[in-house]
Amino acid sequence: MRTLKIVSQQVSALFEQEARPENQMRYDPELWNYYPQLRSRAGCEQETRYVYDLCRLADFDPEGKRVLDAGCGLGLQLIVLHLMGASEAHGFDISESRLTTFQRLIEGFQLRGVHAQLASLEAVDYAPESFDMIVSNEAISHYSDVDRFLERAARWLRRGEVLIIADGNNGANPRLVEMTRPIILQAVEHYLKTDTPPTALYAPTQCPVNPCSGAVLERLFHPMELAHHLKQFGFRTRAYAYFGGAGGNPVVRLANALLMRLTPLTLRWAKSFRVVAVRV
Repeated sequence: MRTLKIVSQQVSALFEQEARPENQMRYDPELWNYYPQLRSRAGCEQETRYVYDLCRLADFDPEGKRVLDAGCGLGLQLIVLHLMGASEAHGFDISESRLTTFQRLIEGFQLRGVHAQLASLEAVDYAPESFDMIVSNEAISHYSDVDRFLERAARWLRRGEVLIIADGNNGANPRLVEMTRPIILQAVEHYLKTDTPPTALYAPTQCPVNPCSGAVLERLFHPMELAHHLKQFGFRTRAYAYFGGAGGNPVVRLANALLMRLTPLTLRWAKSFRVVAVRV
């Protein structure tokens, strides 16, 4: 695996010029709102380390491999994987503004072997056993049909290769589950004051969907249940609590490593989780 230092320097070199005020207008403002850290070398190193940590957790070296980001957004993870040596890096997303920005980055940085397409999970398809790694980073909680994704991921992956799921919607954390309570109370209070009912009706088996993009707004997952469910699609799985560390603080990284080892005991305190699934 190429060294973190070299790759983070390459990421910084790519974004250094684009982060200048006169060049920022080339891209959707969301790029700099979502990744303000790309304006600094330390921030670029942080984002690079984030991807390195995912690969190390899965014991995966992207050098010479074909990778797919299912819900790639602005494409930063794919750019890092490309610089880590991936022979081909593919991604798809349903956000037109994000994909347009990503495609401009690909063109501007002349990233040969990096491909992005505007497509939904329902529309996109690849040949069987096309990829050595599939990553779903902060995306699975927005899929309208999770089982469809898992079935396709199993088909798109080569045997023995890996699916990595990273998400901040940990349903094992009681605090995150109760985050919906204030919103509900606010809607009830508004109804009592104005006699105006909410515009969205509750459906216990259906997540709310963004009417413009088609994305599920948020979906909570219990990591252990998700890992167990993945086995039905032909995966060997393991779930992990995740507490951070991409910033490089050695104390945080040590604490995260210890707490991840104590999964599932530590899941109730973690905001995020990781699931590593190997196709068998």
